[in-house]
Amino acid sequence: MSSVGGSASTISSKEVSGWHVLTIEQYTRSKNLHYGTFFRSSTFAAAGNRWSIEYYPNGVDFNSTDSIYFYLHLEQTPQAIKAQFTTSLLDRKGNPMPTQQAAQQLCDITLFKEANKVYPAATAVKSFVIVPPSNIDRHLGHLLTSKEGVDITLEVDGKVFPAHRSILAARSPVFKAQLFGSVTGQNTAVCMWIEDIEAGVFKAFLHFVYNDSLPDIEKGETMIMAQRLLVAADRYYGMDRLKLICEDKLCKYIDMSSVGEILVLAEQYCCGGLKRACLEFLMSGSNLKEAIATDSFHHLSKNCPSVLMELLAKLTL
Repeated sequence: MSSVGGSASTISSKEVSGWHVLTIEQYTRSKNLHYGTFFRSSTFAAAGNRWSIEYYPNGVDFNSTDSIYFYLHLEQTPQAIKAQFTTSLLDRKGNPMPTQQAAQQLCDITLFKEANKVYPAATAVKSFVIVPPSNIDRHLGHLLTSKEGVDITLEVDGKVFPAHRSILAARSPVFKAQLFGSVTGQNTAVCMWIEDIEAGVFKAFLHFVYNDSLPDIEKGETMIMAQRLLVAADRYYGMDRLKLICEDKLCKYIDMSSVGEILVLAEQYCCGGLKRACLEFLMSGSNLKEAIATDSFHHLSKNCPSVLMELLAKLTL
């Protein structure tokens, strides 16, 4: 008669924890620094190892501005380790909201071990050299503001904007064709007249050409500026990244009073993401019923009846 046997075993994992409080003086002031600017803490001991923290007060690049980034660095150690860390922003009293004067960053670090053996996989990586983010935009932006080496003048709506041919051509295929077109040869004119765009919009466009970011826009004018820059980026200058940035900004301004106007713009200039955001807004709850009574929706039905039919078709599915 055969017998059936079995066995059991247990895998036991251990962990070592520690924490560190990083004080950030003049926290609010640091938020005004350019993205990519960072501060590095002094080395500290936690969970049996030595660490440092990098603090980016305004993001690591243009797409992460208005966000805070923290990077945990493992200092010199003979082997890699597996770790996880969590962060919490505290004020001077230990509350979760920062004050105008200072903020504290609480960093909890946990190391995972199994049978006294450290896992070889590492989420905390040794760092011997810190390479800062690119700041080429600062250098190019300085060329625009300082006017050093300008070799062309752009006249828009009676206002004059000095610029650099090579930078314009490198950033915009339309400018490249106008300035270095193969059909007519290089255009040696020292002045160009730009039509069908407002001077204020062109100034913001030129800022983007040199800085790869939008300038500060007065509160209340962001939506209008984003609409006009989107049109300029698509119709005149072939700048896809600027167009997408404007699309993204307009998605944040979709409401009952603007959805019709923004949807017309999205349809006319083939802005797929912006159009989906508008349709999703209209199909949510009772938004469509309320929007029908607005002037914005009347603008939509008059200028883009096909979009209205598309919306109604979605509702009947």
